[in-house]
Amino acid sequence: MKIKRIKINNFRLLKDVVIDLEESLSLVIGRNNCGKTSFLSVLNKFLNNKTFSFEDFNLDIQNPLKKAICNEIAQQDYKEFKISLQLEIEYQENDNLENISKLILDLDETIKVLILAFEYTLTYESYKKLLSDYKEYRTKDTNRDFFYFLRKNHNHYFKLHKKSIEVGNEFNFIHIKDEEIEKVINFQIIDAKRGVANSDNAASKTLSQLSSKYHGSRNNVVIKDITDLQKKLLDM
Repeated sequence: MKIKRIKINNFRLLKDVVIDLEESLSLVIGRNNCGKTSFLSVLNKFLNNKTFSFEDFNLDIQNPLKKAICNEIAQQDYKEFKISLQLEIEYQENDNLENISKLILDLDETIKVLILAFEYTLTYESYKKLLSDYKEYRTKDTNRDFFYFLRKNHNHYFKLHKKSIEVGNEFNFIHIKDEEIEKVINFQIIDAKRGVANSDNAASKTLSQLSSKYHGSRNNVVIKDITDLQKKLLDM
């Protein structure tokens, strides 16, 4: 079982990105400010429930949403504003499917792909509430623009959704819980000197700290302890 493809939409520089992963090892390489950090950060935010910020919204969300506030959109014309992540996980018949069996929606036995979808979404009902609240806010404070209001309050309107969806049919899905996701995938970050997850991963250890701790612990090992351990292993 392995992740074969990752799709990202509207997260920072990553407007519409599809990444196909290699069989054993994938490296993300590129110049500064091309989206490498954003790629790790969107995974970290969705998979580890980190908080989204206003700066996470791609300009293709920010500007159209401001326009939608100035010119109200009817429900039949509304298209949800959202940051999204999809993980396509390929499995084989001989894999242990115990942890994903409840998440598989495809009846076609030839399809061996599980799709996990994550969205930070503004539904139409939340859009209407945002519209109403901003109008009221403007009667009290005319010096602040819409982006200031959204920066402070977006988490009241945008909501996190986690789903398993049918391959080729995004309208057939089930909502899934964190504990179900944790049985399928575990994502952790080890920072280099420059934190790859920015402020949302401030508590994690840096690579240099972990390396020093590892080598320090090795230097403190007593040879006698190793010998005793080897003898016990041989006895077993």
